[in-house]
Amino acid sequence: MSLDYYFHVETRRSGDWTVPEGFPCSPYRSEPLGEFTWLRGRSRCARLFFGPSAIFPFKPGPPESHARSAFFRDLGPDYDFEENERRISWIPYPDLMVDLWDEMLLVLRCDIGSRDAALFGDGRRPFPVEALRARGHDDFTLDLLQEGEIVTEPIDRTHGKARFEIESAAPEVRAAVTFVASVSKYLGEVRAAAFRDLRVYGADDELRVISMYS
Repeated sequence: MSLDYYFHVETRRSGDWTVPEGFPCSPYRSEPLGEFTWLRGRSRCARLFFGPSAIFPFKPGPPESHARSAFFRDLGPDYDFEENERRISWIPYPDLMVDLWDEMLLVLRCDIGSRDAALFGDGRRPFPVEALRARGHDDFTLDLLQEGEIVTEPIDRTHGKARFEIESAAPEVRAAVTFVASVSKYLGEVRAAAFRDLRVYGADDELRVISMYS
């Protein structure tokens, strides 16, 4: 069974954290739980928020104040927090630093046939989507490649050993390359907008995001 990340927003009212007033309710529930977006569990983009090298790390476990939270009430009184705590995490909204998402560049790694590796140059350029499409790569493949792994150093394929590796390899042999993309681009513009749009429900310090891995 596939597990995915679901994100919920809560706002602080009179000292209590609750789903924002006026938040739309799913037709399958009796009350809104604040869910505003989700990520595939196997998505590399999830590493923005989860794992030892997360850039905007969610805190494992439930937040301290959740007595009136519709999200936690929906889990029911028999929910085993000790056993399933790892599936819940949260982050104060200011810690997401959403104002930087269009400017902050990530170095991303993917593997591609050596015949196309030179298109990535010094590894500090945007993903060469049009050049790869011209070489016959379909949009599905290009989308998968752009969901690269976050790394700390670019791979320069313009000279030296790294250049020789791709020139001497058979065209189909896979080679590691890097490119850069903004956080918004990497996460996806629609999903990034979903995080930014939470500000309609309150000031940054009055918002928090809870994730459920289920």
